[in-house]
Amino acid sequence: EAPIVFGDRNLLQQVLVNIFLNAKDALIDQENPIVTITCCSKPDESIARIRVADNGAGIAKKLLLKVFEPFFTQGKKEGFGLGLFISQRIIERHNGLIFAESDVGNGTQIMIELPLISPSPSEQARII
Repeated sequence: EAPIVFGDRNLLQQVLVNIFLNAKDALIDQENPIVTITCCSKPDESIARIRVADNGAGIAKKLLLKVFEPFFTQGKKEGFGLGLFISQRIIERHNGLIFAESDVGNGTQIMIELPLISPSPSEQARII
């Protein structure tokens, strides 16, 4: 079953759109562009993990924390560099966490962790 998180559907959708737009920009010169999205949760944990990965140019390690700062861009002519900054604020308001992993030449992964909705006592009884 898909993990269920409590949140504002529109805001969480905006986060994913922001991440996909960044991935699209990173893939412009890529011969075989790939973006993957995975979602999972472990039975013994109370969080859902969403991973959006691309095989684009990647980001230098020293810049990984800067990607969430306002007005940070990697040379794009359009946009204001606010997408990941706003996304981070949205995820934090959902009591979640967002971070980036990347290597130059090996693409980028954006990881999102959101708390799962705890089943009600009647649902727990049904599950057991």
